[in-house]
Parts: sequence; C-alpha cells; structure tokens
Amino acid sequence: AASGVATRRLANPEARIVGLMGTGFQAETQLEAVAKVRRLSEVRVYSRSEANRRQFAERMSESLGLPINPVPSPEEGIRGCHIAITATAARQPVLLGDWLSPGMHINAIGSNQARNRELDAMAVGRASLIVADSIEQAKMESGDLIAAFEQGQGNWDQVVELADVISSRHPGRRTPEEITLFKSNGVALEDIAVAGYIYEQAIANLGS
Repeated sequence: AASGVATRRLANPEARIVGLMGTGFQAETQLEAVAKVRRLSEVRVYSRSEANRRQFAERMSESLGLPINPVPSPEEGIRGCHIAITATAARQPVLLGDWLSPGMHINAIGSNQARNRELDAMAVGRASLIVADSIEQAKMESGDLIAAFEQGQGNWDQVVELADVISSRHPGRRTPEEITLFKSNGVALEDIAVAGYIYEQAIANLGS
C-alpha cells in the first residue's frame, strides 16, 4: 500500500510500463498496488529462476488482466520501463544506474538490512528525489542508501519522508524528466493505518 501511495504521488501520470525484479509474495502485492494507481500496459518480470518468472507471469497476468512478460535478464526488465520495482532478497545490486532513463520512478522495497543492496550507487545517485518511509529507520536499515551515500552518490539531506509528500509539505516530483526513488523499509504506522481501515470497513459492513 505504501508503494501504491508513493507511485501515485511520484510516478509520471502517463507511466504505463513496469519492470519488476522478483517473483515472491512481496512482488505480487507490490505489482497489485502499482496497478491500482496507474493504467498499466505492460509488465516485464525477472527472477533468477526461469520457471518462477514464467509461472508468476501466467498467474499475475490472469489475476490483473495485464500482459506480463518474463524476461531473461534484469537489464531487459528495466531498460525503457517507466516504473521499476525491486522486491528481492538480493545482497548485491540487481538494478544498475546505467539502465535508468529520464522520468523513471523506482520502488525499492526488498533490502531492509544495512549490508544488503538492490540498487547500485549510481542508481541512487541519479535520483533527484529520494523518498523514505522513515529517514531515521533508513539510516539503520537501507543498505542501498547507506552504501551510495558512503560512495558520494547523494547524501541524507536530500532524503524526504513519504508523509511530507502526502501532506504536500514537499512537492514531490517537480518535472516529467526527473528520476524518483521510493526506498521503503516499512514502518509500524503503515500496518496500524491499514488495520484501522479494515476495522472501519468491517464495522460499516456490519451496520449495513
């Protein structure tokens, strides 16, 4: 849900093509969230297992009513896409800055340990706007940002919290050409918000 909100506020309105790294449960829900906020025309999915990416493509294509195409390499999934999603357990980068194009939005959600990375330093450095659930938490858990900033590709002063974008304290995307990055580690407040919404809906349904 957080990635859906971030995509709605940060991705270009006309974004249609998704490059997805990963085929696990998180990849499914990330794709579902993005499909709720953008009218997608194509999804390219990659995982190390050919069987997994083929099965994922068949299952999610039927579920979402979208053309989902398994691709044989991460680069083929990312180059030319409008929205990139990394939902892997990778310890080393699976998305490189060389593959990014102007206007792209990235949801990086798989890495939540300081020693793990899904994005290389250049990918982080090319993002003109970096958004996190919590800057304090990202400083402890976001290996993508920690490594990139240590290599001089950006700094913590340019990271904005998602709450500031949602509340319009920060404008979010400024131009169609800039690259935006949402680095999510997940925070308890997001779980509480979802639980509260589900409870309210349940009560409303009982009343009707």
